[in-house]
Amino acid sequence: MKDSGASAEGNALAAAHAVLGKERKGMKRLTSILLALLMLVGMALAEETPDDTLMGNWYGLNAQTIIRLTMKEDGEFKLVVGYLSYTGSWQQTAEGEYRLESPDMATDILLRETETGLELRYDTIDNMLVLLARSLDAWATPAACTDTPLEAFQGVWSAQYARSGSTLTSLGTDENGAPLPFCTVSGTDITLYTITDEVDLTYPATLKDGVLSMSAQEKGQTFIVELFQTEEGGMYATFSVNIVGMSNTLVLELSPVE
Repeated sequence: MKDSGASAEGNALAAAHAVLGKERKGMKRLTSILLALLMLVGMALAEETPDDTLMGNWYGLNAQTIIRLTMKEDGEFKLVVGYLSYTGSWQQTAEGEYRLESPDMATDILLRETETGLELRYDTIDNMLVLLARSLDAWATPAACTDTPLEAFQGVWSAQYARSGSTLTSLGTDENGAPLPFCTVSGTDITLYTITDEVDLTYPATLKDGVLSMSAQEKGQTFIVELFQTEEGGMYATFSVNIVGMSNTLVLELSPVE
């Protein structure tokens, strides 16, 4: 028998892709790529070699939804995403990855080992990855350095992925394959870039305790952008959105645009 909720999962995933395709054509980058992430229903899995390092529980997050994958020595797996549950089988591919199959899932899942855990991708979705670790603590937002000066934020910043929990979605690239610009900081103004011919959005920001932040409302949506540097020197941004009672926070790792 199919697990309860499986058909609802497939319908939600299909709806999310339809919205994502339409939104990218006409909306700003921040209200197309990022907001479409709010509708994607996570499913998660893991990967590794078929030994003790692969077996057991792996954890991820899609927004606030907990993902738990259990890999079993008999070639079976169990995937729990919120209140949805899937069971099926896994096998190693010729490329050294692992394919997870279940009649109740909308698509197969491929797993790959990484230096920090497992990486999951959907067989039919090219621009989304789900990272898995042994603990949910791995997906906490990085801590901000509280004494970062305003000068450290100046310039143009790009981002390759937006992370919702442990779910990564590509933000696209330019014609040369480089990540698209996310924002420019000039003084205490933050300019957010768009993917259409519409005017880019510039907002005043405030620096407090090492965090440069701004908030605004656009078309009934409230969003907050915060830029901060970690003790290790990495630059990050969080993009928090509230739409009709739904809220989510995306984390972006920033790189300077030369």
